[in-house]
Amino acid sequence: VRLGIRLWSYVREEASHGRKAPIDPFTRESCKPSASHGVPLGGMGHLMVAQCFKCHRSGSISRGFRGEFKHFQIVPGACETSPMMANQFSVKLHPSAIILFINCWLKIFISRESGNKKYASVLSPGQHEGLGKPSDHGISSWGWNLSGQHSTYHALFPRAWTIYDGEPDPELKVSCRQISPFIPHNYRDSSLPTAVFVYTLVNTGKERAKVSLLLTWANSIGGISHLSGDHVNESFIGEDGVSGVLLHHKQILIMYIGFANTMGFWSIVI
Repeated sequence: VRLGIRLWSYVREEASHGRKAPIDPFTRESCKPSASHGVPLGGMGHLMVAQCFKCHRSGSISRGFRGEFKHFQIVPGACETSPMMANQFSVKLHPSAIILFINCWLKIFISRESGNKKYASVLSPGQHEGLGKPSDHGISSWGWNLSGQHSTYHALFPRAWTIYDGEPDPELKVSCRQISPFIPHNYRDSSLPTAVFVYTLVNTGKERAKVSLLLTWANSIGGISHLSGDHVNESFIGEDGVSGVLLHHKQILIMYIGFANTMGFWSIVI
């Protein structure tokens, strides 16, 4: 009984300061996992490893079957279920393109040798309820051109893969493989808060094609935290040729997420 009273007082105290208590057994859980969340990103138990052994906070993100990044649990005890519509992969077929990094989706740019066929689309099929609202900040104009009729999502933890067979270019097959570290008898490396995305493109047409992939990502810990300002993004190039971007978010006061790109591999580290 005393423990319950102490928890109740603590929850009320945090609420009075506009904060959400990380432990709140009195509020109904609204962040329950479901099949729509897809395979989660990151290794096993990486939240515990980051908190107990590395002395800093780490969390998790899920990627839904439509390619949306959602279910943000970067701050322990807090969960943002809504997807970050700016976090995307995109593709385009075009002889030349101006790429604008606004937030995070991967976009693909495709052009055929004759120059008569050009395609561009966010690699996220279907309709998304977060688009078309005043709060989407123009994201609905990015080109959401996949119907999903020729796209297939597969999930088998720790892997997930999506096949875009003829979308958006009917003569291009795009496959995205997602892998998180899960190594038998190796708890240390299996707990790394990271995920790797590998894209494979197959041209089934007779003409040569120029294809570009674009990844966009918001400096956010979920919700509308990317609009709070005063965040810092820092590019880097390693001695081994790995390049990427480090995102520092003011609300958690540590390096939040990093992207690395080398030899066609994209990795995301929380």
